[in-house]
Amino acid sequence: MIDWKKFRGLEVWQTLRLGKNASIKVQQASGADATLSLTEVQYLDGLTLGTVTASKAVTVDSSKDVSAFRSLTATGTVTTSALTVSGAATLAGSAAVTGTVTASAVKVSGTATVSGLAVSGVATVAGSATFTGKLTVSSMAVVAGSATVSGAVNAGSIDVSGVATVGGSAAVTGALTVTGSSSLGGSAGVPVGFHGVTASQASAISAVSITAAVAISASGVLGYGFSTAAQLEAVVSAIATIRTILANKGMTA
Repeated sequence: MIDWKKFRGLEVWQTLRLGKNASIKVQQASGADATLSLTEVQYLDGLTLGTVTASKAVTVDSSKDVSAFRSLTATGTVTTSALTVSGAATLAGSAAVTGTVTASAVKVSGTATVSGLAVSGVATVAGSATFTGKLTVSSMAVVAGSATVSGAVNAGSIDVSGVATVGGSAAVTGALTVTGSSSLGGSAGVPVGFHGVTASQASAISAVSITAAVAISASGVLGYGFSTAAQLEAVVSAIATIRTILANKGMTA
């Protein structure tokens, strides 16, 4: 029997076969042995760089990419420049993405900080949500905490239990529910459209209604407790001012 410890070096030109119960041991600088069993060797045998294979080690290709994962679970924080998920994305911790998240559904149990979010299904955030870019949800967005969006919002419906702040335009085809305070528009002059009525359309409709009201008062027809035309003109003027403010915000039709 050969005592392999006697060999200072071993060079194999073709194939080195080991028995089924054999293992490879490498002595580390600390003196401890690092052991590689036959099962562990099989994790490396036949794998393709960058492609996930069942019961094989996961490696990256020359571009540092990995494909063909079936399911990926993270219990901590996921930080990425961009995230694209063809199915549902569920994060048990917090999500910090400097790019855009695109998925059919997104669920974050912690806090979400994303530059943009495009979801074809439902987006649910258990904590607070901050979007420095655009928020687009075709179905429903639910935020248990506060929601801050610096860009535009396009959603089927939005439900925020905290404070909702939108710096850009907001287009919600369904229900908008905010239990806390809400701030829409980057400034007082930014219009907010509801029910498909744009600010320009609402202003045009409002202008026609106000013109008709002024014409009636100018005709000298008095009633309903008005003793002078000036009294009726004052009421019409106040209504015109209110309608103009609402029209500029896209809140009248």
